[in-house]
Order: sequence, then C-alpha cells, then structure tokens
Amino acid sequence: MNDQPFSTNMLTLEVLDAICDRLRIRPSALIFLDHDFSSDEITALETYLTQRSLGRVKTTMSDLTAQLLTIKTFTPEAAQTIARELCTAWLQEDRYTQTLTLA
Repeated sequence: MNDQPFSTNMLTLEVLDAICDRLRIRPSALIFLDHDFSSDEITALETYLTQRSLGRVKTTMSDLTAQLLTIKTFTPEAAQTIARELCTAWLQEDRYTQTLTLA
C-alpha cells in the first residue's frame, strides 16, 4: 500500500486488521485493502462475478484464481490464497451465494 511504515493508511489498515481478528471476521473489503487492489481491479473482479451470476455459471476456486491472475500480478500460490479468502468472505457476506463454490 505505502512504503512508509507509519503512514495514516498503514496505521488504519493495521487497526482494521486487529479489529477484524478480534471479531473473527475477514470482510472482502479488508482483503482488497490488504492486497492493495485498485478500484479498477475490484471493478473487473466484481463485473466478472456478476456476469457469471447472471448467467448462473458456477464459479470455482480455480476460476476465481485464474481471474485474479488476469487482473493483477500475483504468484499462482498468492492468487489461490486470495481467491480462497475472497470466496470465504463473499459467502459470509451472502454475496454470489448462488454461483460461488469453495470446491
């Protein structure tokens, strides 16, 4: 996010992470912040999932991982981890529940 260890953004993110850890939640918005997604990258991912949902096409972890790799530079392992985090968060948030699967 920022190279300055004590920037306002970094401190805010640290506090949000601590609060969410205490509450044992991990919202998708925090995952996006933690991995420094841009607005365009989030929009691209949300558009992809919305289109799949409208077409009632199941979206698997491997589908989500592949999509992450097309919109942002990650290692395949990192993309897989982030895909699992996002999938879990969205299901907990009751988003994309008709088509998203952890399989």
